[in-house]
Amino acid sequence: MSGGGGEGQSSDKQEKSDDASKQDGKQEGKNSGEESKTKESNEKFEMASNNILDNERNIDWDTIKSDIENIYTSWVTIAADLKEIGVSQEQINNYGVVLDSIAIAIKKEDKNTTLDNIIMLYEFLPKFEETNQDNEYKKILECKYNLLRCYRDANIEDWEQFNNALTDLKMSYSNIMTEKEKYKGKISNLENVNVIIGQLGDIASLKDKDVFFIKYKTLTQEFNCGSSSHSK
Repeated sequence: MSGGGGEGQSSDKQEKSDDASKQDGKQEGKNSGEESKTKESNEKFEMASNNILDNERNIDWDTIKSDIENIYTSWVTIAADLKEIGVSQEQINNYGVVLDSIAIAIKKEDKNTTLDNIIMLYEFLPKFEETNQDNEYKKILECKYNLLRCYRDANIEDWEQFNNALTDLKMSYSNIMTEKEKYKGKISNLENVNVIIGQLGDIASLKDKDVFFIKYKTLTQEFNCGSSSHSK
């Protein structure tokens, strides 16, 4: 009799253990799903800036207009995903207002206003990322935001503001470099980025935006490669 009771207790314990494991699995899957949704949404927003930044002389406005139309097509789904992972409705609405502003600027083919609004969009992304546990991806977004500020200020040749943005970029990038061992196989790329960021201080003294654009292109290539393990 006592042996049967022991077997029953053991069975109950096993069932509880299995249930706990299932719950842990569900929670892990939920966290992973939420993180994936946030990154997917962020990556769609990033598309709008690619062409305007990569083509300084001949901006492909038709492609940029197509990009923004694609974002609008997906916006209802993206907004629902953001709300599901804990982003407030107020933040979503505010982002939508900026998205409208950037669409208007792109329609007018106004590069400077488009850049200003792209930066405003990027300012939201690290805040959206606060809803999941991938702190490294948030650091990446903060660096991209500050790098965009440098680009904008160099483009309009506001070197005082450029220096302010560069100071913030150095600070945000130092947060990545302190834990660079997490980026296995990408450390050399990250170190290259660190060197180039250090060289950007000379740009304000030279007051030559063309030199900046050359360094910017190399910097973004190295950064995108170095951060790729966390950016997708």
